[in-house]
Amino acid sequence: MVDNVLIMGLAMIASVIIYLIIGIIMLRLKGLDDKMKKTFGYLLLGMSFINFVIFNAFPLKLVEAPELASLVLFFAIPFGEGLTMLVVKSLSDKLRKAFGVLLIALFAVWLITAVLSA
Repeated sequence: MVDNVLIMGLAMIASVIIYLIIGIIMLRLKGLDDKMKKTFGYLLLGMSFINFVIFNAFPLKLVEAPELASLVLFFAIPFGEGLTMLVVKSLSDKLRKAFGVLLIALFAVWLITAVLSA
């Protein structure tokens, strides 16, 4: 039987890698067309809901305070970005770059909490 903490850790690693890749892509692109904006929006919403479900599937006693903060960020930031991408008609370059930086910052937050909890 697989340990619950291992499942939660693997899901977090997968989502943080996806967030990092999307963040880098958003910083490297010159602009987002409508199809790519919707794809990123749905992907970010889906990943945030997956993180929310996985986080709620496990008891809170398994999670320490730094991990709890990063789990909330792993839901709130991608959810807000994904919803914004789906709602707005066009995404300015400054907002696109800010979204990319925030997604890359999630990787840094995850790395710091992983080091602190080790």
